[in-house]
Amino acid sequence: AFEILGEDKILKLTFDQSEAYIANSIRQKNTKHLINYYDVRHVQFNKEILDASEEDIENIENLYVLVMDKVRTLSKSEKVLFDGVADKIRFNKDVDVVESNMKRRLSRSKKTYNFTQKQADEFTKDATKIISDIVNALHECEKLGLKVTDIHHNNVGYDSNGDLILFDLSTVGKYNYKDSKSKLKSIEIDYEG
Repeated sequence: AFEILGEDKILKLTFDQSEAYIANSIRQKNTKHLINYYDVRHVQFNKEILDASEEDIENIENLYVLVMDKVRTLSKSEKVLFDGVADKIRFNKDVDVVESNMKRRLSRSKKTYNFTQKQADEFTKDATKIISDIVNALHECEKLGLKVTDIHHNNVGYDSNGDLILFDLSTVGKYNYKDSKSKLKSIEIDYEG
């Protein structure tokens, strides 16, 4: 991923076909807890002038460019907090079940740490916000026909308002990206090596 200078956007190159098609299906939906995508393109190389093996050409045929919001990834302490409520949670269940499981996890996590009362209160406040944001993100996914099953501290971040944002939405159930291939625009690249 590359920061686009002068903007709060990221340009990401990916070979993950499902991520590209999901990004295209939800782009410009302006969701609160899912990364906003502005453009999604499939990169097509001029194969006639490309000096590459068939295997290499096949590998680069699935290159995609995504333009999305820039989010702040979690700090080390935020990852610990996030894992305290969300680690090992199965997100492929009903959202109410997921929320209940995360609240139980929060209760257990508080007992694990030797917190002062002030630390326990702060941990509870921050963890409750994470739980609320994840639940809201899962509801947004449901409305868009996405079934995200893999939420962990490496695919969440925070926007400028302090809201939790899901990104790398490639693990889905209901959404069949193969049916939407024709909707992607292409970028044609002539390579002269």
